[in-house]
Amino acid sequence: MDQFYFLIEVEKFGSISLAAEHLHVSQPTISQAINALEIELGKKIFYRSRVGTRPTEDGKEIILKAKEILNKVEELKESSNLKSEKLTGTLSISSVPGICTSLLPKTIVDYKNRFPGISIKIFENGTPQIIEDITTEKHHLGFVAFTDKGYFKEHTELFYKELADCKVMVCVGRKSPLSAKNSITLEEIIKEPIVPFKPGYQMYLGILELLRKYGQPNILYSSTNSIMGKQIMAEGIGVGFCSGLTIKNDPFFTSGKLIAIPISNADIKLSYGYIRLKKRHLSTAAKEFLRVVGDNLI
Repeated sequence: MDQFYFLIEVEKFGSISLAAEHLHVSQPTISQAINALEIELGKKIFYRSRVGTRPTEDGKEIILKAKEILNKVEELKESSNLKSEKLTGTLSISSVPGICTSLLPKTIVDYKNRFPGISIKIFENGTPQIIEDITTEKHHLGFVAFTDKGYFKEHTELFYKELADCKVMVCVGRKSPLSAKNSITLEEIIKEPIVPFKPGYQMYLGILELLRKYGQPNILYSSTNSIMGKQIMAEGIGVGFCSGLTIKNDPFFTSGKLIAIPISNADIKLSYGYIRLKKRHLSTAAKEFLRVVGDNLI
C-alpha cells in the first residue's frame, strides 16, 4: 500500500523530494520503494531527470491501477465503519465565494453535529482554479458557478451536478442613493464604480463583458478578499453583483447592510453546482456532506 501511495504522490508533484516532503517521509524511502517495485514488476515506472520525475507509459498504467486499488481499500475501510458517530477523516472542499458565504456555513454546522469526527477544510477560489484542484485531486469536492451551460463539456473527467440556477442582480449598500430603486439598467451601472467580489469569478467576468457595450467599467480596486468588497459597498461606495443563492443567509444582506436590485435590461443567469473527479472514490463523508447541502437548499 505504501508503494502505491508513493507512486501517486510522485506523479502528482512531479518530484520525489516534494512527494517526500508532503508525506513526511525521507526521499530515500520513496526512491527505494519505487526501485523495489520496478524490479518486482519488471517495468520502469518513472523517468528521472534534473527537471523532475514523470511516469513512463507503463508507469501511467501502473499508477492508474494503484489508484483503483486504493479506492477499493477506502471503500473496504468505510464498509466496516458506517455509523455516523464513528466516521473520521478529512473532507477538503474548494468553493466559489457565493456558496462559501451563503450555503456552506449552515451546511457545515448541520454536518458537524452529525459527524463530529470529520475535519472539514474549505478553500475559496474561482471556478477555473476549482476545476484544476479537483482534476489534480487536491480537494475532494468543488462547488462552482458559471454563466455558460456548456462550460463543462470539455471536462469529461469530471462529474457535475447542478444545485441552483439564479438571476444575477446588482448589490449596493443601504447608504447608496441607488438603494431606493426597484430595478437598475446596465446604462446606470456603468456610471458607478465596480466593486468585484473576486477577480476571475465567472459572474464578475460575464457582467463586465456586457457592461463594455456601454463604456469602460470603472473597477474600484482589485483584491481576492470578498468580505472587504462587501464592507466597502456597505459604506455606500460602488456597486457589486450577486445572485439569489449568494444572498441566502449572508449576514450583509440579512441585516440590510447590502441590498439586491434586479437588472431591468439584462437577463443574466448564474448556475451553481458541485464537481468531483469520476475516477476518484466518493467517500461516505463526502456523500453525506452532499446530502446535507441538498437539505439546506430546500
